[in-house]
Amino acid sequence: MTNQDIFDKVAAHLLTQNAQAREPISGHCAYRGANSMVCAVGCLIPDDKYYPEMEGKGPSDLHEVYGLFPDESIDLLNELQMVHDHYDTHEWKDQLYAVARKFDLHAKF
Repeated sequence: MTNQDIFDKVAAHLLTQNAQAREPISGHCAYRGANSMVCAVGCLIPDDKYYPEMEGKGPSDLHEVYGLFPDESIDLLNELQMVHDHYDTHEWKDQLYAVARKFDLHAKF
């Protein structure tokens, strides 16, 4: 996937789900959360490649340990994950526009 493909998929996912994926017991953001929610990076992890041990690890760890993402996409993935983890859902659209500008991508929403 190109960075544009990643951005498009994550933005569409976040704006459609419109809720954070949270671990049911601790309440921390999670790749796979309660009620079948998935986070920004979690939506890029195929079910057959997901392991609970991934929780708490960043995109660079998932790249190094599991070979999931291209090296050139790690910075973008970190930024997209920050949108999910650190902003309220009503702020996501503006934050996604900011990420698009930062990485010279087109925001198509």
